[in-house]
Amino acid sequence: DGRVRFTGSDYTGSWGGTGATATYESIKGNKLYSYVQLGHGGFDADGPNDKAANQPGNSGDILIHAAGDIRFQGGASHYNYAQLGHGGYANKGAHSGDIVIDHIDPGNPLGEVGGLHFIAGHGGHRQYDYRSYVQLGHGGLDADGNHFGNIFIRGTQDANGIGLLLKAGDRNDAYAQVGHGGTYARSGTGNGADTFGMNGDIDIEVSGHIAIVSGTLTKDNPAYDEDARLSATIGHGGYDADPANNNTVNIDRLPPAGALGAGTAGAGDGVWGHFGNISLVSHSGDISVMAASNVPVANRLDYDGNALQITDSLGILESFGGGGGRIHYAQVGHGGYSTGGNHQGDITVVAEDGGVNVVGGMYTADLSSGQLHYAQIGHGSSNANTSTPAGHYVGDIKVHGLGADGNVVVVAGEASTNTAQIGHGPPHNDTIYGDFSGDISVIAGNNLQLNSGNADLATNWGKIGHGDVRNVGSGLINGDIHISIGNSLHMGRAIIGHLDYKLSASDIFRSNYGDTFIAVGRNNPYAGGPGEFHTTNLSVITSASGGVLGETRLYMPDSSSNFIADGTFLNSTGYTRSPAPGSGRADEQIAMEHVFPASGLTAADAVFTPEGTYPSHGFGPYNVYYGGEAPPEPEVPTPTTPTTPPPSSSGDSGFGDFFFTSAFDSQDRDKRFLGDGLTGADDALYGKLGLHDDDGEEDEKRRRKRAQGRQAPLGATYYVYDPGTNRYSSYRVFGVPSGTIATVPDPEGSSGQ
Repeated sequence: DGRVRFTGSDYTGSWGGTGATATYESIKGNKLYSYVQLGHGGFDADGPNDKAANQPGNSGDILIHAAGDIRFQGGASHYNYAQLGHGGYANKGAHSGDIVIDHIDPGNPLGEVGGLHFIAGHGGHRQYDYRSYVQLGHGGLDADGNHFGNIFIRGTQDANGIGLLLKAGDRNDAYAQVGHGGTYARSGTGNGADTFGMNGDIDIEVSGHIAIVSGTLTKDNPAYDEDARLSATIGHGGYDADPANNNTVNIDRLPPAGALGAGTAGAGDGVWGHFGNISLVSHSGDISVMAASNVPVANRLDYDGNALQITDSLGILESFGGGGGRIHYAQVGHGGYSTGGNHQGDITVVAEDGGVNVVGGMYTADLSSGQLHYAQIGHGSSNANTSTPAGHYVGDIKVHGLGADGNVVVVAGEASTNTAQIGHGPPHNDTIYGDFSGDISVIAGNNLQLNSGNADLATNWGKIGHGDVRNVGSGLINGDIHISIGNSLHMGRAIIGHLDYKLSASDIFRSNYGDTFIAVGRNNPYAGGPGEFHTTNLSVITSASGGVLGETRLYMPDSSSNFIADGTFLNSTGYTRSPAPGSGRADEQIAMEHVFPASGLTAADAVFTPEGTYPSHGFGPYNVYYGGEAPPEPEVPTPTTPTTPPPSSSGDSGFGDFFFTSAFDSQDRDKRFLGDGLTGADDALYGKLGLHDDDGEEDEKRRRKRAQGRQAPLGATYYVYDPGTNRYSSYRVFGVPSGTIATVPDPEGSSGQ
């Protein structure tokens, strides 16, 4: 028991040196069970052995002030874990206390310095080099207990621009987690009043990129068929980390309604579910939630064959491992695979000058078709219990990529159940009972890409909305969905909405409130703006009760922005492009929604009013809104054959020869007709200017030769045809003897002189 405090240097100026180094050596020559931990406890260090989850464990606040990077990395051998928090492998009991990491020292003129790397063990040479997990939080692998406490992190970035890197390993149970719990870490002692919800707010704010990347299994023998469970998560729970000591459902045991705040003693007593708010903010980088894939991001495609709108110049979004195993999920939210419970709390994920990526996993080498490499921002417990899975998930979700080039990418993976989702409730193989609620706000400063993975499977969809992607379940699902996009939406085989009524019309009774508003082109929402609304005939957009108890509003600059495909399912019907968009259809209105600022986009700039009436009509329960009428398409002029005008009254003898000289397009008027570029009476003016002395004999002959032919008495009128206006214009040359004005083709035109 007690307080653990680590502080960086007291110097406030610039300094040299190599920093601090801690060297750990376990039993010489024995690399097994070599772990590193900052916090009370250790490997199986509980006493008495196997104490109950509610017995006092290790406690005390942990405070770290660092003047550089903070790195925790698991080893490559057996049980080489690395942990910042109380507990440790198999260390049971109630571990508690706040964990604070603060790189920001107002008194230090060096400012904010350092990134955070939490990387699980990888690269081992034997099949049993496993369980080398990494964790920031109380608990640990198989560390049952009533764990609680707030986690507060303020950091910047490392030399490569990484603010927080959380990455799983490549052997069994080498998970990576920020939060209390851990794989197989259950928190209750029984059911009912004996349940306990691990709790505490998680508040992370850094300058650079944030990446949460699960792993893939490296197999020594290709015939091995192991799950591996290489998850990467921010939230309380873990794989099979129930708030009871068994799989019994306690659906009525909810988190307290404000009597006790998350992270305090007693708040989790009798609660069946993990809880606390989660906030994840990057000031200048992207935030990526990446399920298992050792394929470079640049080589991955969505369902329609489009490249992912993601840049990974640092190579941090590619998983470790040889591409095997199952259940390698990535999640921001409480719960975890096979972790039932009433998981609750608001979730905020904001890239202030970047984008947000949520990407499902690859097809890994495994005999099971349901691979469960899902990526999710939301609470959930996939396959919480094979008999009666359950849980009420509650909390608002905000996912904001506010950078001018900030994309939001939600694309599933290449195997069954490798979904990508913003919303509560990941994929399930069996019926799940529970009510999901909370508003969802998505903002993309640039584009939103939403699609299935690059495989034609039933359960690898992309989704923005609560619930399983294929409607599996029987509870109520409610909440508004507001999506605001600076430029364009590119939506393929995916769902925006809580339920897919195209798949099952009877599910109309599972939602009783929630609007769905989508606005594209907010950087320039006026008529003529470049934003576009793209879907395919496999896209599904819904609101509560199939549009009966919720509105579906689609905003775009004008009808030329409307690329909603024929067959796109809108609540209860397929969209039709006949008659053509913009032709005065009853489902189209003129209304201007919010406008993004030129710079400094915030959540307040993307609030829906909403604008425009919401009439009923025969097209379906939805409405499309244009910022204005589309500008008319310019008519292409019909080519006409020019007619030769009659001779002018001043005696012009024609101009046809002038037009058809080969040098017409490359010579100006003076050069073409007056040789030396001068106008006026030739001999008199040349003499006064003293040019005859410089005029060569050949130039004089050429001038005289041009003066031959048909002539006009006092001057000449010349006509020029302009194809752009389909009209003629004319000019006259005066004040010279007509004999000096050429009206015949240039005899030297073909020679280039």
